[in-house]
Amino acid sequence: MIVEGVTFNEEKVKKMKKRDFIDSHKGVYFLDRAIEEREKVLSSIYDDIASPNAPKQKKDDCIL
Repeated sequence: MIVEGVTFNEEKVKKMKKRDFIDSHKGVYFLDRAIEEREKVLSSIYDDIASPNAPKQKKDDCIL
């Protein structure tokens, strides 16, 4: 899944626990935002990937 130019490996994300995913990425990506906002974004990304109907890309991140 690609979100705001950041690619997340879906298979690896699915193997992680949500808290581990957030903790390991919040100090690396979306650094232009407050820590609380980064955690919300990463939580949403995890939920999108871990759900059974996970999209390959979010609509607003399509590259032409």
